[in-house]
Amino acid sequence: MNSWKTMRTSTVTLPHVTLPGRAVACLLGTVLAATATGGAPAAHADEPAVAPAPAAPAAPAAPAPAAPDPAPAQPAPVPPAPAQPAPVEPAPAEPAPVAAPADATAAAAEAARLEAEKAEAAKKAAEAEAEAARLVEETKQAQAAKKAADAKKAADEAAVAASAAASSPSMFAGSSLTYRNVASAYSFSKSVDPTWNPYYAQALILAPRVALSKKFFVSGSLFVFHEVTSADSNTYANETTISDTLLTLGYRAYKNESLGLGINFDMQIALPTSKGSQMRTLMLGTGLGMSTSWSKGPFRVAWISRATRYWNRYTTGELEKPWLSGCTVGNAACDPFVNTGVRNTEYRWLNIGTFTWQPIKKFSVTVLGGEFADWLYALHGTSLGDGTSVSPRPDNVSFRATMYWNINLEYEIMDGLAVATGLETFNAQLAPNSTYQTPYFNRNAGVYLDFNISPAELFAKK
Repeated sequence: MNSWKTMRTSTVTLPHVTLPGRAVACLLGTVLAATATGGAPAAHADEPAVAPAPAAPAAPAAPAPAAPDPAPAQPAPVPPAPAQPAPVEPAPAEPAPVAAPADATAAAAEAARLEAEKAEAAKKAAEAEAEAARLVEETKQAQAAKKAADAKKAADEAAVAASAAASSPSMFAGSSLTYRNVASAYSFSKSVDPTWNPYYAQALILAPRVALSKKFFVSGSLFVFHEVTSADSNTYANETTISDTLLTLGYRAYKNESLGLGINFDMQIALPTSKGSQMRTLMLGTGLGMSTSWSKGPFRVAWISRATRYWNRYTTGELEKPWLSGCTVGNAACDPFVNTGVRNTEYRWLNIGTFTWQPIKKFSVTVLGGEFADWLYALHGTSLGDGTSVSPRPDNVSFRATMYWNINLEYEIMDGLAVATGLETFNAQLAPNSTYQTPYFNRNAGVYLDFNISPAELFAKK
């Protein structure tokens, strides 16, 4: 293979590079110039390192001898140079330029495809970046919304806790202290009753209440009386007396605020601290009760029911000393003269209903009515000294009923302090002459003026 072919082939086959025929001709011209300087033409491509080509310029260095004149005749091999049209043959090399447009088109198409792919990749990258930015923004918004929701929840809980702390009642809520002034209704007119007997007294009513928990509470009740007018039942003038002491353990069984309904149960004991109970030889009273209440708007209805068992030493009452002159306490013969002959109550069933109307926050009207149903100790026969016996009458009645009525008007001066006035009647169902008494207004009717203090509300922190 000739060296120029090798050079041509290597030139044409470079990737994506097409050398024009002009470049091939330059290479051939360089080869020809080398041979024209006296170098022998290379017969093979693997003989480029033959030294005669660079040594050729040394030949003109010896111009003296004439014999070398025939040396110029050696260019006889030069004539083949015109016969070497191969380098001039651009025809075989011309196809490369022909292929150039196709290669350029393919390269342009490839470049366009790459540009399109690049643009598509850039578009997708931009979309991905936009999506990432949107997700980041949504995440930030979600986190911000969650933080805001958590903050609102914490604020609401704090507000509820503060409101509960502010509105939660004291453990002494419901306790009261009342100063009462009471006079009999007949006291204002002497002509009402032939046996005019005016009555005016002052009383202090203690009603403590302690909440043990949300369900359980304890309460108490004690009245302290002092009659200003001349008393009929006292031992000495200006005597101050007290009532029985009541202690109650209550249980809030049910409460529905939406319905306004509540149900309580309680156990109560009565301690004989009054002179009347001591006269009746009362040792202890035990009772079970239930109360229900319902409220709607300005109206409230309540019902109280309690059954009590009284434990007495004797079935009848006793006097402090025998009423028969000459008898002394401790003398068995005088025992009959100590007994009053009035039977004591063994069982009592109390029922009281109330209705309250509160048109405004500070003013209310309450109507109350109740009955004390008493069953006395039963009578038994007795044996006389002569061997005979006496039996009670078969038509003996052991049932007694006492009525109670009250209408009350109350105005709240300030939190924990109120004033109230009303009319109450507490009397036996039958009058002393065994006739039915007027239930609402009779000689036992009393008019009162109260000043009520609720310490838990009065001293509550605002």
